[in-house]
Amino acid sequence: MLKNLPLTKTDIDHIESRTEKVEYKAERIEAKLDKMDKKLDKLAETLDGFVGRVDNLRTENAVGAGQFRDHEIRISKLESTIQPA
Repeated sequence: MLKNLPLTKTDIDHIESRTEKVEYKAERIEAKLDKMDKKLDKLAETLDGFVGRVDNLRTENAVGAGQFRDHEIRISKLESTIQPA
């Protein structure tokens, strides 16, 4: 059980030392978090660009598939109207 004794100079120095260590570690953690935030922002930008390009490819693919079907239909119609010689 702790008693309400006055702190000595040694006690205060020890507390200050520990406080400084904790503050130093907290600053390092904050710096690492800032660095991670920057990396995550860059990753998010890269993913946004990638998703945009994939979406463009999907759209182009759908358009191309539709044009291919249209061409196939037109070719079939043309072939059916050609009389064998």
